[in-house]
Amino acid sequence: MIDFFKCPQDWLDFFYRDDVKDLLDEKDNYDCFYNIPVSKINIVFLTIEKEEYNFSSSYVSKSFQNIYKELENEGYYPVKDGDIRHWYKSGILFMNMFYLNIDLCIKIIEFLMKKSDIIWVILDTENKDEDKIKSILRDSKINYLSTNPLSKSFFGSNLFKNINKTLKKNGKDPIPW
Repeated sequence: MIDFFKCPQDWLDFFYRDDVKDLLDEKDNYDCFYNIPVSKINIVFLTIEKEEYNFSSSYVSKSFQNIYKELENEGYYPVKDGDIRHWYKSGILFMNMFYLNIDLCIKIIEFLMKKSDIIWVILDTENKDEDKIKSILRDSKINYLSTNPLSKSFFGSNLFKNINKTLKKNGKDPIPW
């Protein structure tokens, strides 16, 4: 269940709306929402992966190993310890939907779509629920980037440089990846 003491007020307000609160499950992992208020979100990374992204552990998944390699290829110098909590300070919400009820994920996405300046990135894992999410974004005329960090085409994609270009275009500070 949600930890009231860790969760920013705007997320608590959302999670306890009548149309959302019944979707909460004590088995779900809400950690990603504790570190960033809705008002600070500039980028949303969505994935559905069985490998958990431990935000403060030394475990680094294969996807994240590849993300670190691409960041280096683009000229950034990421700390490769698996701890991405510093991303939250830069306005990045990293949401692994594997650990959440898909109906709740859809509500979260619809809620966040009201912020028109969010950059959406889907890290493909070829999960059927990702198609549902892509359809929602497409139907709402929301532009999103879709890439698979486990594919060869991910390397050289300049995903992170492109995100920073879009942030600058939107008048926001680039991310110090």
